[in-house]
Amino acid sequence: MEMRQTTTDLYHVLMLVVLVAALLFLLTWTGVMRCSAVPGWCDAYWLAIRGGPPKVLIVYGIEGMGDPDLLRQELASPQHAGVQAAQSRLDLVNLGNIKKYDLVIVEKARQISTAKLKMFMEYVNSGGRLVWTGDAGTQLAPGDTLLLSNEDPDLNTDKAMPINPWRRKDFDRVIGFDTFLSVGYVTTFCQIKPCSTRTPWQGLLRADPARDHPLVYGLREGLVLRGDFAIVKPLDDVPSTRVLSLDWESSLIAANSSTYSQWYPANYTDTNWDIGVPVSNNANLGNSFPIIQTSGVGERVAYYAVPPEQFVAPDLPEKYYSILENMYYGMIK
Repeated sequence: MEMRQTTTDLYHVLMLVVLVAALLFLLTWTGVMRCSAVPGWCDAYWLAIRGGPPKVLIVYGIEGMGDPDLLRQELASPQHAGVQAAQSRLDLVNLGNIKKYDLVIVEKARQISTAKLKMFMEYVNSGGRLVWTGDAGTQLAPGDTLLLSNEDPDLNTDKAMPINPWRRKDFDRVIGFDTFLSVGYVTTFCQIKPCSTRTPWQGLLRADPARDHPLVYGLREGLVLRGDFAIVKPLDDVPSTRVLSLDWESSLIAANSSTYSQWYPANYTDTNWDIGVPVSNNANLGNSFPIIQTSGVGERVAYYAVPPEQFVAPDLPEKYYSILENMYYGMIK
């Protein structure tokens, strides 16, 4: 009788352990809980998923913001993240390829088809983690169609204007990649201002009120941004977290708008956004801009207005390796 009771108790303990492990696995897979929240769980989780450390893939295109070779080199540095990331051209990847990786970083890929945008959305929906950077996906591929404002069920307007290049149309279906990222693309700084140097001084980086966020752990106050950055507008009706901002310290006034076609409203004010018309000369673009913003369940999507390797570029007088390291550890652990 006593042995039978002992066996029953052991069975109950074993079942409890299995149920707890299954719950931890589900919470970690969905991103609701970070694996680092439980000591030792990260190693166990990735061992169960991959049989070893998590796998990282850098996807790149032909042109756009970012230097995938520098990113791969700096991620691999043993003094920093020590991660051996794989690289692949955008035109060579499909959903089956990228599902083999736990973190996918997309950069230097201004032109991305609507079909590829849908692929990255499905990758995240199936459990992946995605870092999107700069102006990736802001140029349509041949045959793609922008969604017009009068076709958007969320907008009550008769104006037939494009909203932003991340908001596409796939036959009768709305592909809201801007909602997926929680930001709408506007332009890049060097398209509206003359950049006399490759690394113009842009202003101060501010992590408040998200200073305890894993993507900015240990980031010192008073750091400055140098170089080009993508100007995006936050979509405030989408669940998201502003992790890092640029304080431009004055109003950014657009210029050179005749040289490009973008999506910034000409009648913008600090409290009023309209839709669909290009940036006009002398338009006030504001003085604070998202640099890192996360979205999705468990923050499995992170948008970087500055490709992370730009913070450690060789020609910078001061390098911020913690931003690059935190990108990896913050998304994975």
